[in-house]
Amino acid sequence: MTRNGRTGAPGAVWISFWLYLLTALWPLIGVGIAWIGALEPTVGGDRQAGYETAVVATVNAVIAIVQIVIVFLMRRGRRWARIVLVVLTVVSVFGVSIGGVYVGFVGFFGIGVGIVTIVAAVLMFTPAANRYFRGER
Repeated sequence: MTRNGRTGAPGAVWISFWLYLLTALWPLIGVGIAWIGALEPTVGGDRQAGYETAVVATVNAVIAIVQIVIVFLMRRGRRWARIVLVVLTVVSVFGVSIGGVYVGFVGFFGIGVGIVTIVAAVLMFTPAANRYFRGER
């Protein structure tokens, strides 16, 4: 039961939802900045770097949007979405640990995002969340 008396996702699933949503939306800010930067004229007239930046930013935007859709499906109780988010968390944490060593401050921010996604993943496997994903509502 939720606070308003209706049946729905337990609190742990809602917290996990918001944490995952935050970590999926955050990169879109960087994507916007990258797109703006790609439009600026480059030093020496080399537009190739701008095009490459735009392509990478677009791919990152698509990944973020797909992740947002999966997060909403997880909140609706889709078990497969919960598993996909755990796989993405493991991949993210592995990538963050490499970035944290070589990138410095940006890597430390990435480690923070990694910690948030680990917390979100753990919350999806609390007893109440397990009952929710099994359909025992």
